[in-house]
Amino acid sequence: MTLNNVQLAVNAASVAAINFAGGGGGDHATLSGLDNDTAVLTPTDARLTGSGYTVDAPNCTVVSAFSSGAGSNVTFTLEGGDTYVGRYDYSEAASSLNKFYNFAIGFHTAVGNAVAGSGSKAFMAVNPNNADTLNATPTSATIAGSTYSSRANNFSLVAAYAKNNATAANLAQATMSTSSNAGDIIGGVQGFTFTQGTVAGNAYKVYAVYFSKVTVSASANTTAFIATSNHSSDTYTGTPTSSEVKGSNFDVTVQNCGKVQAYAGGTGQTATLKRSATDGVKVWSPTVTENKGTGYDNFAIGYGTINTVII
Repeated sequence: MTLNNVQLAVNAASVAAINFAGGGGGDHATLSGLDNDTAVLTPTDARLTGSGYTVDAPNCTVVSAFSSGAGSNVTFTLEGGDTYVGRYDYSEAASSLNKFYNFAIGFHTAVGNAVAGSGSKAFMAVNPNNADTLNATPTSATIAGSTYSSRANNFSLVAAYAKNNATAANLAQATMSTSSNAGDIIGGVQGFTFTQGTVAGNAYKVYAVYFSKVTVSASANTTAFIATSNHSSDTYTGTPTSSEVKGSNFDVTVQNCGKVQAYAGGTGQTATLKRSATDGVKVWSPTVTENKGTGYDNFAIGYGTINTVII
């Protein structure tokens, strides 16, 4: 153990807990665990607990915590408007008022807890080389891989990133959902899908950036705006329960959405609208066709070929 760069001798066999009181003044604390440790990092306290020991460092401006092992976990508590970063290789929380900065590396599981409705933001990133996942609802977003998991709770904005899929598909997949409230919106194109709306009176936005495959579950109160890229081989398929825009390096599907407007991003593309025999079809123009039935209303807009199929 060191204090102010001075090495201190501690008999580990006789000391089970260490408490360091920062007391203000910009103190820094580095907490290094052994294996499968638990860390709790808040704006005013930092605690690391492992087998047979506890280290507590309250009122430190900057805290760095280190651990390893599949059983290691760290929880960040944030104040209103603060920022959380949850990545495959580290996690951190930073005060919007420069009051604290908490950093953690090596923990298998990380959780960031925000103050709901406060404007807090979370930025997340999956491993760019693996088949990692994003699972996001209006109130919680989790990225996960074989060696890590990071969750962001109650953030006003969550932006999660995968490897850029502009030229080639990656292995990352995102599963998202909206609330059932009126006014929720979905947007989806190659490389970027978002959901936004309100839940429990608080506004939310979730961005999935560069995920090659994205599936969004919605409700009859949700409107979706999706589009193909500029490649002529891209397609749109709309059914009473799902709408999908797809290309060689992306696939965006929205499910159970009340209204979908699907736009062609290039020339010569094909749209297929599937419906039951009793549902309505209306050709508004040579490039705009609408299928409408109970619980859905799908538009194909700007496509060179629009096929309507009874299922």
